[in-house]
Amino acid sequence: MKHLLAPTDRLAAQRQKKMHSNPASQRTRTKIRTFYRLILLALLGFLPVSGTTKEKTAAQALEKEPKKVTALLASADAWLLPQPKQAGLTGGGFDLKRAGKIRLAGSESEAARKVLQELPGLLKERSGIELKNSAGLPILLGVFPDGKLSAKLRGIGEAELKDLGPEGYVLHIDSKGVSAAAVSPIGLRYATRTLAQLAADRVTLPGLHIRDWPSMKYRGAQQDVCRGQVPTVETLKRLATASHGAHFRAQPDTVSGVFEQIGRLVDRDYRITYR
Repeated sequence: MKHLLAPTDRLAAQRQKKMHSNPASQRTRTKIRTFYRLILLALLGFLPVSGTTKEKTAAQALEKEPKKVTALLASADAWLLPQPKQAGLTGGGFDLKRAGKIRLAGSESEAARKVLQELPGLLKERSGIELKNSAGLPILLGVFPDGKLSAKLRGIGEAELKDLGPEGYVLHIDSKGVSAAAVSPIGLRYATRTLAQLAADRVTLPGLHIRDWPSMKYRGAQQDVCRGQVPTVETLKRLATASHGAHFRAQPDTVSGVFEQIGRLVDRDYRITYR
């Protein structure tokens, strides 16, 4: 059979025979095959690459379908009005008794400082906890108009601020602290209102990662005063307070002159923006 092979074929056959008869060559081939198999497995996601793990980040693990978001929030005993667009579990709640002072990590504008100053009172009102421990775990708030986050904020990525709009926000709560970020002070205000809702009648906040923004620019609720019981001023104030906490924006000019005066009252006492 050898005399029927071309010179190049005979040379290749001799090399192959030599490699099979050489244990060192066999070991080399085995290492090469193993190396390529590992690369294939890594590309398919079965192995960690460059020190990372297969665990999902908070942003990747967010539920986005309304029914799934509802179920997730219910599993965390978190009841929010309105329901956020996206939410995920972080695996650990935050004990407000271990919290330090609330600090700004982004823009130092007057509007941002005002949001910061309001939050301690909201948390005390809802949970009964007064934040006095300056050395406690961080609660960081940040306004980032350019979308570039401070390295101090934990659990939030810059990509999450994209397309949120001025009233959107990202809120991250885990056992190590609380972070909230937005591109404008009004977005940060809504983040703190969500945080206050989560603190109602509890000391430990549920571990959640929330990304939310409004579906419509103007939101509101109508109180019909023409039929049934006529609400008192105190009732209207409670309605305004509830609407403010639920991220509504009053529209007094779309109902009646009565609501225009209510809108002025709300604007003076509760600072809800209205048209």
